[in-house]
Amino acid sequence: MQAMINVGIVADDLTGANTNCSLFAPLQGISAITVFGEGIKDRQIIQQHNVVAISTNSRALPVKQAKKIVAQACQALSDKRLLSKRVDSTLRGNIGAEIAATLAVREHHVAVVVAAYPVSGRITRNGILYINNVPVAETAAGLDVKMPVTDSGVANIIHQQFDTPIFSVNIEQLNSRADGIVKYLTDNYRNEKVVVFDAVTDGHLEEIAEATYRFFKDKIIPVDPGPYTYHLAQAIARDPQVKHQKQNYLLAIGSVSSTTLGQIAALKSSRRCFLAKIDCRQLMASIKARKAEELRLLNKYQPIRTMRFLVW
Repeated sequence: MQAMINVGIVADDLTGANTNCSLFAPLQGISAITVFGEGIKDRQIIQQHNVVAISTNSRALPVKQAKKIVAQACQALSDKRLLSKRVDSTLRGNIGAEIAATLAVREHHVAVVVAAYPVSGRITRNGILYINNVPVAETAAGLDVKMPVTDSGVANIIHQQFDTPIFSVNIEQLNSRADGIVKYLTDNYRNEKVVVFDAVTDGHLEEIAEATYRFFKDKIIPVDPGPYTYHLAQAIARDPQVKHQKQNYLLAIGSVSSTTLGQIAALKSSRRCFLAKIDCRQLMASIKARKAEELRLLNKYQPIRTMRFLVW
């Protein structure tokens, strides 16, 4: 990956939260953490990590309660650019209700559902979720004591708790490439709040991630067991504009040559930056003088905390 964006994941159980964090953790420069319980209120912890998964433990809760706790988790992750709704790979739980709760928090977004984890034998074909080639309702998930899966159709499972128009994409009817998916969406998508994709291979997941980012941009809430969110984060991070926006620079400049002054002028004209002039003599005069200079800078240049480029 060339860059990394902040990712927030709302999972309905601790295992799922940890699973999604584990996808990102091996990447260079990534700090991933799972929080739950009172940890959801720790703003410092959430802000310190690139990837934060919150376990709501809501899979078997009553619908109203599940929606409330999911909404709270989404709000706690409000500063994360990409917000993912992690769902069970067999679609057990309050799937529709939790999608609805997430969309209520990010109301201008679209939930893109990709219920597939090919390396674990979970695929979606013609709208049906298969577990090792068996429709999910005919597997052990259909006999789950707390939240049995009674239908194998992904859209049908969502509709059980969320009465909303759903746009479905059979990827095998397309050329399975990002360009073809974007064209299909351009020609057929009619602003539905939920879009359900088939996916049979990891290659499908990568192409769907690339295509949906190109089509929906930042208005996506990925809903999946993990791999689509991972590929979507990478697709966003590859965007040159995102890479430029997310990089911060601190330049310590100790020269007053004409070349350096010209470089500073060029930087100021082409980038959003802030120039803070330091009296180095005060820094070296005494401890008292140094502290006074530091305090002067902090008071005078308070706006630098919100600037993207810092030039000292």
